[in-house]
Amino acid sequence: MSKSIQVLVEKSNIKLIIMIIMQKHELKSRISRVLAELEEHTGRGGIFYPKNSEEPAVIGRQACAFCAGCVRDRRAGGYCRNMAGTAAVQGYAVGNAWFFRCWLGLDTLVVPIVPVSGGEIVGVIEVGGFIAQGSAQETREVALSRLSSVEALDLFQLLFSSLQAIQESDSNEQKAVAEFLLEATFAEGLNSASFFSMRQRINEQQERLAAKVEELQPAYPKLPDALVTLAEILRRLGQGELHQARVKLDDFLGNMLLNSGQSLENAKSHFLILLSALACDSALNSGGWYPFAQRLEEQIIELNRLQDMESLCHWAENLILNQYNSMLGMEEADKRKGGVSDRVLDYLRRNYMRVSNLREVAEAVGASCSSIVHGLKQETGYTFVQHLTAIRVSEAKRLLAYSNLSLGEISRMCGFRDQSYFTKVFRREINLTPRQFRSLLTQPLRPERNSDEKE
Repeated sequence: MSKSIQVLVEKSNIKLIIMIIMQKHELKSRISRVLAELEEHTGRGGIFYPKNSEEPAVIGRQACAFCAGCVRDRRAGGYCRNMAGTAAVQGYAVGNAWFFRCWLGLDTLVVPIVPVSGGEIVGVIEVGGFIAQGSAQETREVALSRLSSVEALDLFQLLFSSLQAIQESDSNEQKAVAEFLLEATFAEGLNSASFFSMRQRINEQQERLAAKVEELQPAYPKLPDALVTLAEILRRLGQGELHQARVKLDDFLGNMLLNSGQSLENAKSHFLILLSALACDSALNSGGWYPFAQRLEEQIIELNRLQDMESLCHWAENLILNQYNSMLGMEEADKRKGGVSDRVLDYLRRNYMRVSNLREVAEAVGASCSSIVHGLKQETGYTFVQHLTAIRVSEAKRLLAYSNLSLGEISRMCGFRDQSYFTKVFRREINLTPRQFRSLLTQPLRPERNSDEKE
């Protein structure tokens, strides 16, 4: 190798090393911001494990003291890291946070970090130290027993008091923490909202199809006529009944899975019928064949590239969704105009009491999860969860001020899971409990009661 070429190679390697270092630094900065936001808005701290086991874990300031102590121990920390990594794979598969019990028996949740859609997991954020209501004594006994079995006497003595200090919590708090953490990773660009949403839809569809195949199995091989099912799918789409069309699509796919004998090639043959029916319907309703004939050719090429049943079924559901969207009239299209943030906030103001997750809102306003996450952050400076919480707390304040409803009734009407969670969120937002807030409106100001007040 000539000297000039060697110099070029060395310079190229140096640039690559610098780029890798910068990427790692940016990743750590984003992780730190997510951990800080998690602590500020939920009162819980997290732990980030990089994929490379040689890199140290990043422990949030408010991380569970018991969990943090375990992670800092070389042997115990290895067990924690391995379990978090395994759980992250499960979370990646379902496109969501994953809940499990750590090796010491404490309830834990993780969110995998996948910066590139469909790429590799580069790390995982864990929030642990939860003990389910009514199980504190049993959980502590299990944890101490397992710690003693690994001959970690020093660790046992160090962590005993921190384990005793962990308070019981309900599953609603864990879910709220998981939802906030997942959205925070979207807002920081650590995860792709659209990719996670896709994985959720695939997982939900696979669960439905497993149940559908079990339902149809006794009737095999005398299954419903696929053409009749297709006709019903098209009829439902024409009437704007997307949910019912999806139900019928599950019938078609269950039929296909049984008849194909899990053969990918046989399954693709069934899909030619679906493609032809959709193309024919579109051409007849739009008055032209050639554009749809071209699209049909493109779809057959797409079909040929699919490599597994899971991708095949998800692709079919997208066909139905695209067909539905193409049937939307001008009136519906007009509803979907305007900024994403405006549409989302308007929807939240009208449906705050029943909204359950970001994906539900995305489907309702005709936008992707990622566009909502980035749009809200860029246009308003606040996240989806922060907006939803602010709207719910605002309505709760109105009801506390102008009604005689009980705290339990108000919590349900405002969309909070239960009164305990309502009280916690309300106090975090305005530094008063709901009862204190209501009291201040009818009585002279007086010193605040003890912070341990029960609602």
